[in-house]
Amino acid sequence: LGLFTVGLAPKGSNDPFALRRAALGIIDSLVVNQQSLDLRVALRAAAKLLPVPGDDAAIAAVLTFMQGRQEGLLREQGLPATVVRAALAAQGHNPYAASQAATALAEAIQAPDWQEVLEAYARCVRITRQLQEALPVHVEALTVPAEHTLWAAYQAAAAVQDGTVSRLVQALRDMVPAITAFFIDVLVMDDDLAVRQNRLGLLQHIAYLPRNVADFTQLEGF
Repeated sequence: LGLFTVGLAPKGSNDPFALRRAALGIIDSLVVNQQSLDLRVALRAAAKLLPVPGDDAAIAAVLTFMQGRQEGLLREQGLPATVVRAALAAQGHNPYAASQAATALAEAIQAPDWQEVLEAYARCVRITRQLQEALPVHVEALTVPAEHTLWAAYQAAAAVQDGTVSRLVQALRDMVPAITAFFIDVLVMDDDLAVRQNRLGLLQHIAYLPRNVADFTQLEGF
């Protein structure tokens, strides 16, 4: 962090302080020893110990640098580029967690029904991605049976999340019938603003489910 702070980050093939090797060593140690570490927290703590102030820009640059090193490592292991990007986008600040997520996601996308699961989730994302704020869900305003069914499915999915790809994917898989029925039976973009926002809020809640696990929008077929 100190070298990044004073403008001595590696450039091109020039890496006189072997920072690339150091980054790979840190990542490898964390992954091999199965140690979760939030690099953001570690870097902020390190910044306080520097003789020169370590600012947010330097911390962000180090995080990007570390993620770039890990992306190369995961690609060398044969994991698909889109899977690696999806895992790092959500968990790149935690090398061990990102490695676990990428490995599990690479396995998950091999399932015969994966494309059906991804498409159901993608429908929720596409219709809500332009929203500028998080919308609440007013349960008392749900009137169509398909709305209640989807809300119940969402609550069940949210209740079992443990931060793992396998649990997330299974939860989304279980929601596919409810999502499909919702889009068949419910007019999301209702003329009534309150109704429309409530329905968008419901779909937005589903869209947010993977955000701390993996960014599914990075995946092939999204």
